[in-house]
Amino acid sequence: MPHKISCIKFVDELTEEGRIIGAINTIYFSNSPSLARKRYIGTNTDCIGIRDAFQKTFSGIDDKSAGRPALVVGAGGTARAAVYALWKYFDVTEVFMINRFVSEIEELRSSMLAAGCTLKVTAVTTLQQADSLEVPGLFVGTVPDIPAESAEGLHARDLVSAMLQKLTSSEGVKGGFLLDMCYHPKPQTTLIELASKHGWQTVYGMEAVKYQAVVQNHLWS
Repeated sequence: MPHKISCIKFVDELTEEGRIIGAINTIYFSNSPSLARKRYIGTNTDCIGIRDAFQKTFSGIDDKSAGRPALVVGAGGTARAAVYALWKYFDVTEVFMINRFVSEIEELRSSMLAAGCTLKVTAVTTLQQADSLEVPGLFVGTVPDIPAESAEGLHARDLVSAMLQKLTSSEGVKGGFLLDMCYHPKPQTTLIELASKHGWQTVYGMEAVKYQAVVQNHLWS
């Protein structure tokens, strides 16, 4: 859904999730006598899908990820929902972000902070920085499963690989849990396969889609 941010201008109201995330994937309506028509409300259910995909797949994940950083790959609408979910539902210390363009991370950080999200967001930009960071407990991928071609894309891929390898190269780590929101052309994405090789416990993006769809169905019923 490439229009999660741009379609905000077409709704009358945003829920807290839609307002803070700054991207919506669901529009529902309520009666509005003052407008003499239905009132269109925008919200984001991806954050619920992300929460439930983690919590309903992995027993004890809240305790195992508490007090640790998290990692999000990408900086679009789904990445915004991931940051919100990590801030709202998990006791993470900060979120590391990897993206082809750092400017998009900076824009996400500033706009979500202005909207009330106080979670610290740190852009990962070099391999030296990646090597120095604590191993994240939660990892959310939000980008398409296509081969990197540009210099920026190749560099981002190398940063992701470096962060994944930290799980097996670090001592005393409780483990790591990875959700890839991409499920096309197949749920077993390149990221899922690479993460599994390095000891991460993984969950397919279709699980998040399933859980957020339950919320959507309730709003539309």
